[in-house]
Amino acid sequence: MGKKDKRAVRRVTPAEQVAQACKIVLPALAAFAAIAFAYIILYGDSKVTFLSVGDTDTLKTVFYSGQPWVVICLDKSGRVPEYFKKASLALAKEHIHAGALDCKAALPSGKTTLEKFKLTESVKPQMFFVANDKKPQQVDRDTALSSSKLVAFARKEAELKIYQPKNTAELNLSCL
Repeated sequence: MGKKDKRAVRRVTPAEQVAQACKIVLPALAAFAAIAFAYIILYGDSKVTFLSVGDTDTLKTVFYSGQPWVVICLDKSGRVPEYFKKASLALAKEHIHAGALDCKAALPSGKTTLEKFKLTESVKPQMFFVANDKKPQQVDRDTALSSSKLVAFARKEAELKIYQPKNTAELNLSCL
């Protein structure tokens, strides 16, 4: 009855508890910070929407909703160029969407975006603007590579234009 248990229970002090928690929490926070930093470096702060040929609802919005979109065709690397990321921020301020799409991938129709909308493959970078229920308009190289020129181009093209026919023949030509 009088025997003492040789296994004594050692109490952990509050300082030791904090030290143990730091050994677990600090590496986890460092790992999270490293992942967040890598994400920012790789993807940057941009307003680019990645579009997929398999997402027909989103593609219908891009091509047929009337909303203004500037879309860059991705190359084999699948990376969005820095100049387009920068332009996407300025475009967003103008309420113009920026998207990135694999334009050489087959759409559900079997054609590629380049084929469907008759876009020139030789113009690099491949980029187009679409808005106001018009067919996509290819952006020339000089405009595509300059954020300020791209924003000015898209702003101008996104404006609604009112057409007033002067006679019945002009009305028939524009509406039918």
